[in-house]
Amino acid sequence: MADCVEALLVLVLLCRNEMEEMGRLYYQLYSRYMLNSKLLYNPKHQRRFRFRRRKKNFRVSRQSFDYICNQVSGVMGRRDTNYRLCIPNKKRVAIALWKLATGGEYRTISHLFGVGQSTVCLCVQDFCWATMEVLLPLHITFPDVEKLVEMATFFNRRWRAPQCVGAIDGSHIPILAPRDYPLGQNKMTISGCDVGHYLIGDPSYPMQRWLMKPFSDTGRLTPEQHTYNYRLSSARSVVEMAFGRRKGRWRCLLKRNDCELELSKIMTVTCCVLHNICEEHSDNFTDDCHELVYDQPALHPLPDNGRQEGADVRSALMDYFNMGDH
Repeated sequence: MADCVEALLVLVLLCRNEMEEMGRLYYQLYSRYMLNSKLLYNPKHQRRFRFRRRKKNFRVSRQSFDYICNQVSGVMGRRDTNYRLCIPNKKRVAIALWKLATGGEYRTISHLFGVGQSTVCLCVQDFCWATMEVLLPLHITFPDVEKLVEMATFFNRRWRAPQCVGAIDGSHIPILAPRDYPLGQNKMTISGCDVGHYLIGDPSYPMQRWLMKPFSDTGRLTPEQHTYNYRLSSARSVVEMAFGRRKGRWRCLLKRNDCELELSKIMTVTCCVLHNICEEHSDNFTDDCHELVYDQPALHPLPDNGRQEGADVRSALMDYFNMGDH
């Protein structure tokens, strides 16, 4: 009798182990089927999800896409379990890029990729945090002295603006309103004035020795002031084009971001990093990216009242711009 009971217990244990193994095999096969069918097919058209057919929605080339995936894989990577295969890292990155590039709703993207809305939200958050941790230090850094000299040389050759190392501008990105949310040593002598590296801004910025702005046009500008304004506006166009290309690629910046404030800021920085990656990899900027309507708030220029900091630098640059050989 004891032998029969022992044999029965052994049989039960064997059956249980076999059932568990069959269960693991079933879930693995089911998950693999879902990944190879529902997740990789467009539910509407039943076509295989191919990267080249969706390039205009990802806004990155295949080279840039692979680079991004490799960089964030250590932070975003997931492992398969006994009962479920994880969503591949490339697919998680693709979901996040689609959201950032199109500004589509979570529900729409979840249907497109065959995943839940919460999964889409999690992929976007994980990707943005991974970008902040891994890609941001690589692609957005403050230039060193050598880079500042290189940038100053570029602006001088391109727009005849000596010592200028960049332009500054504002770009309106709509978000949900929060509640109760509280340059270089190298100098050049120009027209008798020591001019260091500076940025160029529009009239709404306060003028500083490191930030030049045009004269306020009150209808009484001198020809020299008009020439100065023209030179500055020509050089400042580079930042306007940069903002236009960034918003053209990442359409989520055109719509109001209804995420929490902290995530909205991270998504914006992520788009800046992705923009730099696209530019560094010479990704094509397609024509449909230009067909945008910008809803920018009106600017309120600061009047030129009294003696301003940097007035001597602006006067020296005005004299330089009006010299015959420049």
